[in-house]
Amino acid sequence: MWGLAEIYAYRAYNDSSFLSDAQTIWEQYTPWMITKQDAAKHSHPLKNVTLPSQCNGSSIAGGVFMFHYDGTENKLSVIASTQGAYMALSAYLYELTGNQTYHDSAILSHTFIQSHLYNVSRGCIMDNFEIQQCRPDNDWASTYDTGLYLEGLSVLANTINNSTLTKIADQIAIDSMKKTSLWTNINGVITESVSNVTTDDIGHGFKVMLVRALHEHWSRSENTSEIANLIEKFLTVQHNAILNVARYPDTDWYTPTWFGPPVPTMLPWGQLAAMDVLSSAISFTANTTDTKNKSPAQKSSTSHDAPLGPIIGGAVGGSLVLILIIGVMLRRLRSRRSAAALTKTIVQKPEPLGESPRRMSSDRDPLQSIDPFPPPSPPPFPIIEHFHSSKLQNEDRQPASAATESNSQYSSSSGVGHPAMLSRTPPVENSDNGQDSMTEMRNLLNQALANLTEGAPSTAPPRYEDI
Repeated sequence: MWGLAEIYAYRAYNDSSFLSDAQTIWEQYTPWMITKQDAAKHSHPLKNVTLPSQCNGSSIAGGVFMFHYDGTENKLSVIASTQGAYMALSAYLYELTGNQTYHDSAILSHTFIQSHLYNVSRGCIMDNFEIQQCRPDNDWASTYDTGLYLEGLSVLANTINNSTLTKIADQIAIDSMKKTSLWTNINGVITESVSNVTTDDIGHGFKVMLVRALHEHWSRSENTSEIANLIEKFLTVQHNAILNVARYPDTDWYTPTWFGPPVPTMLPWGQLAAMDVLSSAISFTANTTDTKNKSPAQKSSTSHDAPLGPIIGGAVGGSLVLILIIGVMLRRLRSRRSAAALTKTIVQKPEPLGESPRRMSSDRDPLQSIDPFPPPSPPPFPIIEHFHSSKLQNEDRQPASAATESNSQYSSSSGVGHPAMLSRTPPVENSDNGQDSMTEMRNLLNQALANLTEGAPSTAPPRYEDI
């Protein structure tokens, strides 16, 4: 996820050094992927155990192991967040550079997720897959596991202009918004959080990954498509809940539990969790204003023109990802089982949103009245082995640089060279000043958020009539 933070920064500031850093991180992490050759040989250069070539009739090629520093380096678990983040990074790098190696890695990662991590009946990505046992290690599912995969899939589908991948991404997005038993309440508000809102915990921000992925998919969908309208409605529900239920009265303090109740203090993790939703609302408003000012011919564009959202979302989103990564790397690597502190949903009767000018026009649950697509069919989607690249849908998304094929040693179709492990040092360099550094970072982010929201228009995102 360090690489994704660099991508977000590059998109926000157009500074090529961020793109270069993202490529370096990708090169350092790629040796942890299981290549087709590794699967065929039943071995991996960084693991001292035997691998099965297949699980449940599907190849294990494309799985990405997580770094281990706790004596379990030979454990053969593939964590969905690592897998999804690597796929998303590969997809972004292919879009930005046109290097076929990134394309092949993204496709191989997608194939592994579809074969071993995608639960069709639940409509979500499972948290992990244990290769030695050829089964998930637990039945946990989180918004960020599905979100990271959706983000990568949306970027890849749009970049290669493939309708099959787009259809899969649409269905993943729909399931993530309408499978209410997983992480939304009857009002459509995301409920995933941790039990104690006043305690700093990385779990407070997990749902932001899904919000960011849905916004990315929205930005790459046709302006008037049903999926774009559905995403706008769903994220508007989150926006209204944050403003009307999660915000403490007469302040800009947001609790990380968006269904309330608010808390009478400013919580940095609550502010951070609200950022992506607020920036998405700005994008929707900007897109509506821009569309109204266009001629009919211009309105038929294949995707949204919302430059304000990516700039704000990239800037603050990159900072948020860095916070998330610090927590993930420090806590997950020490004890994977600490995830038990995260509840799938907090058992608490949600407060109704109530009447508000910001609420949608319908008194019914906004999601219950929308059914633009049929329910997912029982059989899984076809596994995509390879696609031929096509011109990007959006002409303004030109490759940042013409990458050469000199990186072929990292291709999954050739013998992978396995360089040293990633040596990049996180911002917190030692335990003595780590807490001070984190506090300073939070203060800076909170000030940035205050500057962003100060004087912002009070109008809500555009309302849409029921489809």
